[in-house]
Amino acid sequence: MAERGRPMKYNSAEEMQIKIDEYFDDCDTREAVYTIEGLAYWLDMDRKGITNYSNREDFFLTIKKARNRVLARLHELAATGKYNPAMAIFNLKNNYGYVDKVEVAPEKEETNVKSISIEYH
Repeated sequence: MAERGRPMKYNSAEEMQIKIDEYFDDCDTREAVYTIEGLAYWLDMDRKGITNYSNREDFFLTIKKARNRVLARLHELAATGKYNPAMAIFNLKNNYGYVDKVEVAPEKEETNVKSISIEYH
């Protein structure tokens, strides 16, 4: 059965990897922040296009590696105060599945603890 929709822009993960490397090199040269949207634009698609490629077994690892590189840079910039915290939170929630989560633990009865031993290696 033939695939529906428009033809694939990239026929191999290797071909896409070349464009992904160009994107990161360009960002490094311009000292620009890596973004999924910027990567998608460079690849001549939208964010959904990246998701569609990542759902293909032959492109999965290529996309995963690129997304992880963007995420690693985001964490680095946020940790060093070089990235707006609100933007970092927005990016993490919208591109990486992070969520605000509050867990409420049930109250426990007090127990009699005589000693606690903690070892560090």
